[in-house]
Amino acid sequence: MFKFVNLSFAVALVYYGIAAAAKTPVQVDNTTLWVNAIVGKKGVSTVECWGIQPPFAVSSQPGTVGNKLLQLGNLANASYTVFPTGPDVDSGLHNAPNAQWVALLAGQGNINFPDSPHTPNLTFNSGELIIAVDTPGTSAVGHRSVWVGGTIALQMPFAPGFVPAHKTVESACPRS
Repeated sequence: MFKFVNLSFAVALVYYGIAAAAKTPVQVDNTTLWVNAIVGKKGVSTVECWGIQPPFAVSSQPGTVGNKLLQLGNLANASYTVFPTGPDVDSGLHNAPNAQWVALLAGQGNINFPDSPHTPNLTFNSGELIIAVDTPGTSAVGHRSVWVGGTIALQMPFAPGFVPAHKTVESACPRS
């Protein structure tokens, strides 16, 4: 296990305006990181659009001076997952194992919500970042993930008790 002190590299993974069209308009701007968050509400997994707070700052770090920077918060560790090459990998129904960031480094996934028929499926593409917090106790069934063969994901669980400060919009973030 290792701890990330600075995760400015992950900002490069961000795709602005992630997922299917939202029912509620979101004022997406370039000062806030907007990400889809898989959450458990009333015992059911669903998706919300989270605007991570505080917003981007201007980096003064060597190598990224003058560029946008956003700290991802307190993390416990990180795991690098490689799904086998070949047919799609159905991870089945599951809860998030930890409250965590998930960065897709390569490939694609589809996330659906069988207990929430009004929640849109999410297509999760290479370079995108999401949050999964539908841990056991918040959602009875969880969500279903299907990954294209060869997909590579980085899972970064939050430190115990930590969830990034955010503003919330119901439904998925709009694609830009």
